[in-house]
Amino acid sequence: MEAKFVACAFAVQKVIWLKKFFEHLDTTKNSQGPMTLYYDSQEAIAYTKDPKYQIKNKHIDIKYNFLIDMVASGEITLQYIPTRSMITVHFTKAISRDLFEKHVMALGLRRI
Repeated sequence: MEAKFVACAFAVQKVIWLKKFFEHLDTTKNSQGPMTLYYDSQEAIAYTKDPKYQIKNKHIDIKYNFLIDMVASGEITLQYIPTRSMITVHFTKAISRDLFEKHVMALGLRRI
């Protein structure tokens, strides 16, 4: 669970960086509300919302606890999505050919 939480915190760092980058380019002037990060670990999502997890896992480094603060402040929302529904799953997991082709189509990739 800790590894998934750390990975989620890393992803949130990247999302925040991208948001600030696009704001600097003036491409997101009208963006309002929290950013949503779709994640496949219900445990990591629960960790950010439930104090009982936070008390048991005090050994997780403080640098990752900013994720809890981001969720609490409403700047980030974490939404569960099953792993098989992620269109980028083929980059990290072995999947069937049919599922691979479905994700390739969803990404708009084609042979050249």
